[in-house]
Amino acid sequence: MLVVGFLVLHVLVWWLLPALLQHNLPLDVIEQLAWGREWQIVYFKHPPLPAWILESIAVISGRWAPAMYLAGPLASAVALLAVWRLGCELLGRRRALLTMLAQECVLYFTFFTPEFNHNVVLLPLWAAIGLAGYRAIFNNGSWALLGALMALGMLGKYTTALLLVSLLGLAVFHRSLRRVWVTRGPYVAIGVALLLLVPHLVGLSQIDFAPLFFPFARAPAAHHWYDHVFYPVLFTAAQLGGVAPALSALAVLGWRRKGEGLFESEPKALAAPVRAYLWTITWGPAALAVAASLILGLHLKDMWGSPMWCFIGLFVLAEAVGPITTGGLQRFAIAWAAILLVVIGVFTVQQSIGSYLLPKATRGQFPGRELAAAVEQRWHAVAGRAPLAIVAGDVWLAGNVAFYAQERPSVFIDADPQKSPWITPAALARDGAVFIWQTPAGPPPWLDRLGTVLPEPSIELPYVPPLGHAPAKFKWAILLPAR
Repeated sequence: MLVVGFLVLHVLVWWLLPALLQHNLPLDVIEQLAWGREWQIVYFKHPPLPAWILESIAVISGRWAPAMYLAGPLASAVALLAVWRLGCELLGRRRALLTMLAQECVLYFTFFTPEFNHNVVLLPLWAAIGLAGYRAIFNNGSWALLGALMALGMLGKYTTALLLVSLLGLAVFHRSLRRVWVTRGPYVAIGVALLLLVPHLVGLSQIDFAPLFFPFARAPAAHHWYDHVFYPVLFTAAQLGGVAPALSALAVLGWRRKGEGLFESEPKALAAPVRAYLWTITWGPAALAVAASLILGLHLKDMWGSPMWCFIGLFVLAEAVGPITTGGLQRFAIAWAAILLVVIGVFTVQQSIGSYLLPKATRGQFPGRELAAAVEQRWHAVAGRAPLAIVAGDVWLAGNVAFYAQERPSVFIDADPQKSPWITPAALARDGAVFIWQTPAGPPPWLDRLGTVLPEPSIELPYVPPLGHAPAKFKWAILLPAR
């Protein structure tokens, strides 16, 4: 009951905070909803699972915007539950509970979860793969389940390959674990994963596997020789910052003063293969990422490390925290509460009055629903009863109009058919479209190739709340539907 109560509280806090403080959905959520409306098996940037999840929530909730904030906290709660279950099997229930509480202090499990995206969706999937892999290898668990989770992980984000390659390396190079290859288990897992991924792989082949190369565009290669060192150091430092609160809480837990009563004795030493497994799932993916950055000179994005630390609390409690005293437990409780209060406080300030300190408004202040209402009203004034079916523009502007508009139009991302294959020239001519961009930038280059459009008066809307920022200004035009 304690675990369930904690997870419910976790979800409520990290759902209500952004739902109450943010006027507008975050960028990645808007982008996923723009994709998810179309239910594609592939998209030009990433695999489809997060988009499917958010679109499912939108359909079930009737596009109730606060419901979109539930996805992230629920994902991290499922991850915490999986980590707790693995901790129970490795260290016992007491240390498992402390593991889960320590994991809550990892910033990727709290501060960043409201913006549900391909990094956040991996939290429960990586944690579940770690649990299912342990059970399959050591406790006669279901290899088919592991294969299904492997496929879901790849449909969440391709960086799941870092975890899978780490596990593969362990099974190949660890002498006592090579025995798994004489059983049918690994082949069942691989077979199930490939079977579930066949439709996605076929879709990828039809677009020349472009999404597999997108991360390299986001992580440009080094310009100088020292970037091969500088970039991995930057990534490592960012990851340390993300887990530092959890490590601090665990440090005071393991600190023992003379004369303090014993709360928990030192855990039983893990068997060598189990210990190797724990080391692999904790450090393998991060080590591979840093190695790729070092060798290729890639500037990895900080948030790509989000799922890599699902097991850091479990690792520290297994390898570094010996006997736990009652005093250590008290210090841990104080540090844990202080860390979470600070994190909640920083998030609250950032999303409420923090924009006062910034040169421009945050995306949470964006007047998305107001923009959608203004565009939709003017569309019907010009096009009559014809539904607003297509909105073209960058995914932020067009995505906001599409989600908040009553008619839920499709998004023609950057007016690029390769990014939005669901929009055909015939559909564009038949249904017409709204084209929108934001000043002070001039008209986008794609506007000229779309035929005769009717320029509309600029729209000017205040941010919500304004917090001293000038109103947002939008330029737009209408392509009338065929009569």
